Amino acid sequence: PLLMVAIIDRMQAEDKNYETSQQVLELTQALVRRCNEAARSMERTEQLIDLQTKIDFGKIRQLPLVSSSRWLVRSGELSLLSVEKAVIRKGARVHKQTYHLFLFNDLLILAKKKTGALGLTNETNQGFSVLDYAWRSAVEMEDLPDQATPAAPLPTPAPGGAGNSSQYAAIQPALGPQLSRQDTYDVLTVLSAAGAQNALKLVLVENAYQKSAVFLLVAESQSEKYRWLDAVNPPQPTTDGETIYGEWDCPQVKVTFPYAACQPDELTLSSGEVIKVLRKMPDGWFEGERLRDGLVGWFPSTHCKEIQNEHARLRNLRQHYHMQ
Repeated sequence: PLLMVAIIDRMQAEDKNYETSQQVLELTQALVRRCNEAARSMERTEQLIDLQTKIDFGKIRQLPLVSSSRWLVRSGELSLLSVEKAVIRKGARVHKQTYHLFLFNDLLILAKKKTGALGLTNETNQGFSVLDYAWRSAVEMEDLPDQATPAAPLPTPAPGGAGNSSQYAAIQPALGPQLSRQDTYDVLTVLSAAGAQNALKLVLVENAYQKSAVFLLVAESQSEKYRWLDAVNPPQPTTDGETIYGEWDCPQVKVTFPYAACQPDELTLSSGEVIKVLRKMPDGWFEGERLRDGLVGWFPSTHCKEIQNEHARLRNLRQHYHMQ
């Protein structure tokens, strides 16, 4: 492409070969993009194959990690704040344990490094035991305020969980069930007892056990915390009434009436086509990706109908990935 650009720059617009050269440049650029995408897809697949050998689901329902539609977005260690339920009423302090998060474009896995016979972390094969997981659309992460130096041991909660319920969250101990309401702690109290800085609240709306789970996590630095927040949470809208969807949770629509694009940034629609919606504006215009060719553009929502059937939605996605 660089050579073609250099040649075109030295040509006159009225040159008889100018238009042909432009077409050759476009074809060359498209070929380079395809090669780059194929190389990136191969790298992602190799990475998934490697992770598949290291991640052990144990007794949890196993998921096949290797998929042409999946890639690793971010991974790293975070500290989990937990309290042993057996000693909760004795004013137990908050404990920190190191966990490893694997964030994929459609999945989040919470795991712990495997330990050897002496209880030491196994550094040879870097294996991981899965503790929980959730589909990306069922994952939420919130920023929590920094706390001062560690306080005294946690007080025993009043029966029924006194205080503002909106400030309370169940703290799930490692490898244990979620606490009942009378054992619920005020989030800020837990963070204060741990002297937690750079804290996050991870919510699995539906986890591997078809239940909800809440985890309090601590990052090593402020930048690490915000990088996790940016990776997990979908982009935020800038206009009232605007909705922006993350890659893992885009709705789909089926074209019901043809539409001819009037602007370069619009999509021409044919009846029966399926579009993945990336953004919805309050005036009824959608931005989306046409699944048959990956072209992105704007189109009026009045010419389509949202696909409600989840199986049909997933089938369309699979077809899209097979065509890539």
